[in-house]
Amino acid sequence: MAKGTSDGISAKDWDRIVGYATKYASASGSRSKAETIRRQTLRALNTLRRRYGLRASIEATKAEYVKRSATRESLLIRGFEIAKRRKDFRNKTLIASSLVEFYLAEKSDNVSCARWANELERCLSDFFDSREAAILRAAKTHLKHR
Repeated sequence: MAKGTSDGISAKDWDRIVGYATKYASASGSRSKAETIRRQTLRALNTLRRRYGLRASIEATKAEYVKRSATRESLLIRGFEIAKRRKDFRNKTLIASSLVEFYLAEKSDNVSCARWANELERCLSDFFDSREAAILRAAKTHLKHR
């Protein structure tokens, strides 16, 4: 069972999203099944958005399931801005880390990657997470050798 999110989504509601994520991960061998689960996940996230309003965890999670890179980028940035306004330090750290990975792996944009790596470093001082710190170290290493 998942915990509720740091931005106020109940454990019961978030458990449904975690369930879809688990199904999606296990459906990787079947393209049509994965696509069905992807759509179900997005519908469930939209339902949560109507119930809770704009929340960083919803926007960032939607980013994992959209197809277009530009949409993913805007959802992540919107999620970060929401987390920043709400002083949701956990989501700020997680989303900054996702943006570092996005610009590093998906966009190969070293300038934006460096910007978000700096932001992630600041975020880690408010909410430390060892996985996100490892992503920061890897990004810094990559940027140093470019």
